[in-house]
Amino acid sequence: MRYDKTLLKHIAKENNEYFTSVSIWNSYAGKHQLPRARTFAYHFGSWNIAKKEIFGDNVPVGARFEPSFTEEELIQIAKEHSSYFQKQKDWNFFASEKDLLSSKVYMHKFNGWNEAKIKIFGSERPLFRNLYTKEQLVMIARKHSTYFTSQNTWSRYAAQHGLPNAHVFINHFNSWNEAKDSIFQESKAVLQQKRSFSKENLIETAKKYQDHFTSIKAWDSFAVQHDLLRSGVFIKHFQSWNHAKKQIFNDAAAILKRQSIRKYSSDQLIGIALKHFNHFNLKISEWNHYAKDHQLPTGSTFCIHFSTWETAQEVVRSAKDNRK
Repeated sequence: MRYDKTLLKHIAKENNEYFTSVSIWNSYAGKHQLPRARTFAYHFGSWNIAKKEIFGDNVPVGARFEPSFTEEELIQIAKEHSSYFQKQKDWNFFASEKDLLSSKVYMHKFNGWNEAKIKIFGSERPLFRNLYTKEQLVMIARKHSTYFTSQNTWSRYAAQHGLPNAHVFINHFNSWNEAKDSIFQESKAVLQQKRSFSKENLIETAKKYQDHFTSIKAWDSFAVQHDLLRSGVFIKHFQSWNHAKKQIFNDAAAILKRQSIRKYSSDQLIGIALKHFNHFNLKISEWNHYAKDHQLPTGSTFCIHFSTWETAQEVVRSAKDNRK
C-alpha cells in the first residue's frame, strides 16, 4: 500500500494512544497491519517531526502499553537478548535496531528498570558468563578487532551484527581495559621473543604478506587474526611505518640480489644465454616469457649480474663471437 502525508496523519490520529514511541508504535502497527515508524520518518523527515506536525503541542504522552504483551512475553524477549539487557541506553539502541520494545515498556510493566532485571534474571546483572566462553569472546573480538576500541563503539557495532556487547566482555574480564589487554596484548615471553627478531625476520614476514602490508590499521587487523608481529614492532626497528616499508622492500630486493648471485655465476648465465641465444637476443619481456616456460633465470637475474639487460646481451654476443 502506498502512503502519503494525509493518510499517515489520519492513521496516527485514529491510533493516537499508541503514537508515543517508535517501539510502542511498531509493536502495535505490526499487529494491526499499519505503517511502521520508518514510514512516518521517511515522509516527515523523522519520527519526532512527524509527531510534532501531526499533533502540534498535543503530542501523545503516557499512552497505555499494548495489552497483548504479557509479562511472560516480555520476560521471554529479554532472555532471548539478555546480553543487551544491562543498561537502558544499550537496550534501547539494540531495541530500535531490531524493532523490539523499549526500556519504558519494561519499566511500566515491572515498576522500574532494575526491578525488571531482578524479576527476569533474579539479579540486577544478568549472568552473561553462561552465554559465551572466554575462548569464544577472544575469537569474536579478534575477528572484529577494528571496532573493538571503546565500549560505545563496540556496543553499537555489536547491536547491528548480533554480537555480545561490551558488558559481556566486562563480566568475563572484570573491566573493558582488562578485556582488551587480555585479548590483544601478547605475553611478556612472546613480546621478548618478538623483540629478538632481526630485520631479516621482519623483512621475510612483510614480504610474505605484502598484500596486507599497506597501512598500520590494515596490517594490525591482519596481524591480530594471524598471530603475526604488530606494526609497533616494525616501527621500533625502522623508526617509522613509512621507513619500515621503504627499507623492508629495498632490503628484500637486496636479499633477492644476493640470492640470485649465489644461485648463478656470470659464466653460468652466459652459458644459458648462449644455449638459448635466439630467444635471449630479444626484448627482456620476451625472454622472461620464454624463461618462465623453461624454468630459466629471468631478465632481472641477468640485470643483477650485468647491470642492464642491454649490457648482458652485449656480453653474451661477445662470447658468441669469440667461440667462432
